Amino acid sequence: MASVTIGTVDVVERTARTQRRPAEGRSARIAVTPLSLGVLFGAIVAAILLRNLFVAGRRPIGWAVAAAVMAAAIEPAVSRLSRHMKRGLALVCVLVPLLAAAGFVGRGVYLDLDRSTVRLQRALPEAAERIEASSRFGDPARELNLVDRAQDAAERLDKPSSEVADKAAGSGSSWLVCTILTIFALAWGPRFSAGALRQVRERERRERLSRVFGRAFSRSQAYVEAALVQSVVVGGLAWCLLRVFEVPAPTPLAVLIGVMSLVPVVGIFVGSLPAVMVTAGLESFGRAALLLAIIFVLQVVQAVLFRSITRRTLYIGPAAVVIFFLLGYDVYGVGGAVFGTAIGVFALSLLDSFAHDAGPRDLPPGEADPTEPALSDGP
Repeated sequence: MASVTIGTVDVVERTARTQRRPAEGRSARIAVTPLSLGVLFGAIVAAILLRNLFVAGRRPIGWAVAAAVMAAAIEPAVSRLSRHMKRGLALVCVLVPLLAAAGFVGRGVYLDLDRSTVRLQRALPEAAERIEASSRFGDPARELNLVDRAQDAAERLDKPSSEVADKAAGSGSSWLVCTILTIFALAWGPRFSAGALRQVRERERRERLSRVFGRAFSRSQAYVEAALVQSVVVGGLAWCLLRVFEVPAPTPLAVLIGVMSLVPVVGIFVGSLPAVMVTAGLESFGRAALLLAIIFVLQVVQAVLFRSITRRTLYIGPAAVVIFFLLGYDVYGVGGAVFGTAIGVFALSLLDSFAHDAGPRDLPPGEADPTEPALSDGP
């Protein structure tokens, strides 16, 4: 009996040692079944269809996204005015000045570009005549007929406003569709969100989603409002500054600076570089240096004020905003850059809201910091 028991223990120990020892000469095999091939083929087809669908419907998708962003941006102003008047009238009082301001800025951009084009048409032949009259480059310039070539180039230059009529139909319809969708979003947006929440049957989950999405929306909305207001202020100050320095085409350059001011810390400085280079080329390096110094001071003031405002709501670093800018611009141009940035801000705010709702999660010292000694239960 004892020998049988000892033999059994021996067999158990040998089996355990064999299981602990890695098997030699064995290899893993991947079995490709018809089901896995079908799933892979279906995933590829679905990806291609979704990509083609997005490319084909890029314009209406862009309109819907732009309308949602604009509705979220102007909703606080409409809500404040609706306390003193009917909501429809408040909507008209907000939309009409915004559309008028957009038209006024667009008209100013085209007028400045037209003046710059006329100035360039006059400057090209004059510059060519000075080059032909010079003692250093006169002979080769006269052999090349530089004055005639410059005159032909100046005559081929078209004013940017001449293309407005061709683009008016497409851009006008886009503005009209976006305005209508914005009105619908302002009127029915809260009902859409409430209906979406009712699809969640569990009460606790529905309340959590309402709390998380509401907090994310309010914080991102406050950030977008602050960014848009400071962009308008910066654009106006830049326009006045460029007019004082007599920089050609101040309106489009000021619009560029205002848009680039959406990028924290460095946006104003980067957006003003074209204006500085134009001043250095047409005026003098001293005036360009003075303009750059004033813009640097404006950038510092904007960074401090904007950081103090967004500290209570949400702060997005410049790297994230630049990434959103590039992705949006690649998909839908300048408008996609602005609206894509707003969508990215909401996405980051949503992630932060989920993390805030989940609460702090303290890890054990050994997992939180490998250099900290782990706490033992016993003495």
